Amino acid sequence: MYNDGKEHPVDMQELIDWVSQRLHEKKMRLTQPRLRLLETFARSGRLLSAQELYRDARGQGINIGLTTVYRLLEALSELGLARAFLLSGEIRYTFCSPRHHYHLICHGCGKIKEIFDCPVLQNVTDGEGFQCDGHQLDFFGLCRQCQDQTKSPEQ
Repeated sequence: MYNDGKEHPVDMQELIDWVSQRLHEKKMRLTQPRLRLLETFARSGRLLSAQELYRDARGQGINIGLTTVYRLLEALSELGLARAFLLSGEIRYTFCSPRHHYHLICHGCGKIKEIFDCPVLQNVTDGEGFQCDGHQLDFFGLCRQCQDQTKSPEQ
């Protein structure tokens, strides 16, 4: 599973089954509205605030409350399938693969791409005798489309 802002090979049924089982363990049900919200979130390919996800869901006819959006985002975060970022004073979420990865985050349009291969950890720990049990690394900037939009005509 990965999220690069395009249609991506998330096996949605596998994801649904896995999330349903984990939510059941938390005494939560994956109701039809939550299921549709999960699908919307997993396919978004960009950073979303809870309010944006709520508006997107309502725009698709999903009858769900904002509190339910927050609860689902919290549960998905605990499961490692959502991650929160504080950008410009607003908490925004992205759907994530549970595999170890890094993020490329466009602060122009909110697109996010997961990168799975990065030698940073090995380069940092080689020769130090340091055993790392976790880290986070995110890269912020402008995606190609946002760069193209900011170029002046004479460039």
